[in-house]
Parts: sequence; C-alpha cells; structure tokens
Amino acid sequence: MDGLDSAGTSYEFAKRAAGGVGVWLACGLYLAALALSHALATALGNVPVFWPPAAIAMATFLSTDRRQWWMTAVFMAVSGALAGQIGAGGALAGLLISTADIAVGIAGSLLFQRLNAHKDMLTRLRTLADLFLVAALVATAHATATVWISADPGSPHFYQSWTIRWAAVALGLLLATPLAAGFLPQPDRLARWRPSGSLILPATLALGSTAVAYLAWPGHSDVPLVVALTSVPFLVWIAVTCSTLEAAAVLAAVSVLELCLAVAGYGPTADPDWPSDVRILWLQFLLLARGGTILMLCSAIAARRQVEIIAEDQSTRLQSMVEAVPDAIITIDERGLITFFSTAAERMFQYRAEEVVGQNVKILMPMPYQSEHDGYLSRYLRTGEKRIIGIGRIVVGRRKDGSTFPIELAVGEALSKGGHIFTGLIRDISERQETERRLHEVQDDLIHVSRLSAMGELASALAHELNQPLTAISNYLLAARQLVQRGPEHAERAMDIIGRSIDQAARAGRIIRQLRQFVQKREVERTPSEIDKVVDEASALAFIGLKEKGIHVTIERQGSLLAVPVDRIQIQQVLINLIRNAVDAMEGMERRDLTITIALHDNHVRISVIDTGTGIATDMHEKMFQAFATTKPAGMGVGLSISRNIVEAHGGRLWFEPNPDGGTIFHLDLPLTDGQAG
Repeated sequence: MDGLDSAGTSYEFAKRAAGGVGVWLACGLYLAALALSHALATALGNVPVFWPPAAIAMATFLSTDRRQWWMTAVFMAVSGALAGQIGAGGALAGLLISTADIAVGIAGSLLFQRLNAHKDMLTRLRTLADLFLVAALVATAHATATVWISADPGSPHFYQSWTIRWAAVALGLLLATPLAAGFLPQPDRLARWRPSGSLILPATLALGSTAVAYLAWPGHSDVPLVVALTSVPFLVWIAVTCSTLEAAAVLAAVSVLELCLAVAGYGPTADPDWPSDVRILWLQFLLLARGGTILMLCSAIAARRQVEIIAEDQSTRLQSMVEAVPDAIITIDERGLITFFSTAAERMFQYRAEEVVGQNVKILMPMPYQSEHDGYLSRYLRTGEKRIIGIGRIVVGRRKDGSTFPIELAVGEALSKGGHIFTGLIRDISERQETERRLHEVQDDLIHVSRLSAMGELASALAHELNQPLTAISNYLLAARQLVQRGPEHAERAMDIIGRSIDQAARAGRIIRQLRQFVQKREVERTPSEIDKVVDEASALAFIGLKEKGIHVTIERQGSLLAVPVDRIQIQQVLINLIRNAVDAMEGMERRDLTITIALHDNHVRISVIDTGTGIATDMHEKMFQAFATTKPAGMGVGLSISRNIVEAHGGRLWFEPNPDGGTIFHLDLPLTDGQAG
C-alpha cells in the first residue's frame, strides 16, 4: 500500500509539473528536434544546418507558468544528455548544448514578453517583427556559446561554423517557434487537428514540386538557383486560403525537406564548384528570406481577416441598432442617390429598400421640394452654405401611393474617400401633430369655457349695472310723456326730464364699452419670420389625415423669400383654417388637388390656397367674411371672420376669387417692411 501511495503521489507531482501546457509534449518535441538537427549536420565541423531545439525551448517557456520553469528545464537537460549519449557527441556535450538551449529559451521568452504580450505570432505584423528581432539576438547568443564549446576559436573554420550555427538557430526559431507556441498551450489541439479541404492540394503540390526540383539536379554544376523557389507560389496559395498555423506547418515541412535533400546531395547545394560552407549558407539565408516573407504574408492576411471579422461584427451590431430605431434612416451620396434605406423607412414611405436604393431621394418628396432638392444640394457642395444640415426642420414627405405626411427631418454629414455622405433621420410627426391639434382644441375649449365662466360671473353685476339706468330712463320717459300730455306749459319740465334720460342712456353705453374692452383681443405681437417655414409648418399640421381623403398637395414658391414681420402663430392659424376649408370643399369631388403658392407681389408677400372643390355660391360672396355666415351644415361661421381680423391687424388683406379650373382661390397678402419693399 505504501508503494502504491508513493507511486500515486509521484504521478500527481509529475502531472502538476507538466501542468496544462504540455510540458511532456514539449520535452518530446525537444528530443525529436535534437535528433533531426543532428541528422542534418554538415561535414563541416559537424555543425547542424537547422536547429529547432532552441525554438522548442523558447516556445515552451512562453507557454509555461514560471513556477514550472525549473521542472521544464530539468526535463530538457535530461533529454539533451540522453540525445548526446545516443549520438556521437556524448552525454556531457549534449547536456551543455541543452543548457545553452534552455538559457537562450528563457532569455528569448522574457525578451519577447517584454516587447509584446501578444503570444499569437502569426496574426500581427508587430508581433512577428518582435519575433524576428528576438530570433536574431537568441541565434547570436546560442551560436557564440555552442560554437565556442565545440570548436577552437583559432580554427580556420570557426567563423564559418559560427555563421552556419547562427543561421541554423535563426531558421529554427523562425519556422518552429510559431508552431510550438500555437500548439503547446493546448496539447490536445494537435491531436484534434485535421487538415482543411483547401490545404491538401496546395500542400501536396508544394512538397511534390520541391522534391522534383531538387531530385532533378543531383550534383550538377549548372543547377539553377530558382530551384529553391519552386514552392513559393503554392506556399502563397496556402497563406491566402488556409489558417496561419497550417501555412506555418507546410512552410516548415517544405524547408525541412529541402534541407534533407541538400544534405543528401541534391539541389543547388550539390554544386561541386562551390565551397560547402558557401552552399550551405546560401541555402540557409534563402530559406530565411522565404520563410520570413511567407510568415509576414500570413500575418498580414490574418490581420485583415480579423479586421473583416470585427467589421462584420460591428456591421451586424450597427444593423441591429438601426433596425431597432423607430425613426427612418436614409443615407445619400453627393448626387442625391439613396445608398441606404432602413426598415423603418420602408414602413414609413411604403417602398422596399431595393426599389429606392440607387434612386434620387427626391422621389420621397412632394413638390416643390422635389424640384428644389438637387439645386439645394449642388449649392451646398459649391458654397458650403447650410440650409438644413445640422439644423433640422419640419417638412413634408411623400409615400409610394402619392400621399403626403408631415415629417421632422434632421440631416448629418460625413466625409469619406468617396466624397460627402448625408444621413437623414426622419420622424413621422402625424400622430404628434394630431395629438397637438387635439390638445389645442381642448385648450381652446377650456379658454372658451373660462371666458363663458367669466361672463357668467359678470352677468349678475352687468344686469344690476344696466338695470338702474334702464329703469331710470323708463321712469323719466313716462314722466315726460305725462307732462307733454298736460299741455305746452310743461314742455320745459319735460325737456329737463328727457335730458336726464339721455344721461342714463350714456351711462348704459359706457357699461357696454367696458364689456367690449374686456373681451377685445390684445394688440398683436409681430416678429420677422421666414414665410417659407411658416407655411411649411402650418401645412404640415393641416395635412394630417389627407391620405384618407385622397388629396394631392402641391406647394409652389418663388425663389428665396424675405422674412415677414408677423405673429407666427396667428398667421399659421389663418393658413390652417384656409387649408381645412379647402379640404372640406373638395369632399366627394372626383378631382382633389390642393395647391399652395408663395410669391412676391410689389411690396407684399402673397400666399394663395387653391382648391378644386365645389366653389362658393354667389349669394354667399358678400357675407362670406361676416360672423356666423357659413356654408357648412355644422359650421359656426366664425373662422373666416376671425382670420380676416387677424390679417387686417397685420396690415394685410384676405380675399377670395373663383378658380377658373373649378373651386376657389383664397389670397392672403402680408406687407413687407419699407426696407424690404424698396
């Protein structure tokens, strides 16, 4: 039992020592790398042409918790001594070389971690550049230590051996470190790996073309240098279509195959006219250059893929956010062509996105916005003068069926390589304006009720005040009549009594005038207002519900109009009343065209509301603006009377005339200031 307990404890200790990063796998790879390196040794001082053990050591220390480094170092040292014992160098030489691998592995991992915390070396050019720098420094230290041990510095081949060793270590770090760093943190990743469908063909072609190219020139003096580049197109193919680890694995396999064939006497290094060290160095540096280029290509493509993934993810998120926005979002380019049409815009304008993308945005506008839009856009691009960008305003939109509705439009601008991009955020304010209209109606009713209440409170006082002079007048007149009946001698007395009656009548008149002043409207307050906006906002409110009535609305204006001094709310109320009257007049008519024109006439602005309704009967022409005169069954007949009073209070004029095409035209003139008129 004690033996079993001891064995169990040792097993758990070894398991903890190995940890989750595959120390046992790392040591196995290290031992295999040692065997491969010795197999590829040259005849020149028995110096290997490819040395991946240092790369395995560095990748292991990068992937292992620092608390396990000492155990990892022990396992590697034992592996090195075992390899040396099996090989020709002896256990001591193997131990010394392993010690060098461990030292430079620890130093290289610490330096790399200090330079870059990103351990995936094949997905970022900056990380790969840091690996190149660390590889150069580690190779220098490793070559100096190992060649100094194994060769005499005074030997004529010392520096050649050092250079070959440096290139071998650098090549090993370049080809093996990314692979080991990719698999060692997840040991089961290698067991679960299966080649992708896009890897098999180009990998086979890369290995096959390399073997054919090298075997075709066994020891000839005219072997072309391009032989070592025959696999480059296939390696590029793999880098573009496969994962970075797959590309690095195939690159390492092709490089090892070339080195094996070169040591066996095939390929460019078999040329007998070249010194052996020059041939080996030429091949090593060619493989370094090719390997660095392919890995940089892998890194650049991986970085681009990552950017594409992030961009796609952000695009998906942005799309979901846009879809969640209840307001319509539309983007256009410099020519006014629609480039994006949100789902909310589809619901609002009744177009599908594919129907309008590529079309001019003015198809969503009624006249006159439709004809003016391109001019506004070109003027802004030419002068930079903003009319609506960054400001927002209430305008009118047009649905697919031709109906119009009020919208609140805000426009933003962005600059890209393709030019200007304009984004419109559109909100349908039909319901809001309907709610506001109803609220105004309720407020008007409340004001009306409050006035009636005030009049009710005044009624008793008014009756009392008027009763006294009226009673006095009645009594005085009765007395005067009796005096006149008695005879002429009482005429003077009767005249005195009649004079008193006149005084009481004057008193009653003063009471009536005070009451009139009480109910009379205050003086209007006029401020300069852009008549275009006044008409637009009034129209947007009045157009509510026109879709159901089938009204076709057109607004025509004469260029840019000046600001007119008006009480904005009162003039809008007049326009709303005129527009609503026009709509009611076209009820049941086959042709329902409503046109609003704005133009300059001498020293005033004229707004005309033109309908194609039933017109106004001749007997109503004279009393149309009188109070309580109406052609509507349920009308009160006060709207036009109040409207004329408002317009005349502004110094303007309101009148109507028959429409030659059928219906009525109401004209509203508002005066300009003296400076504007001149």
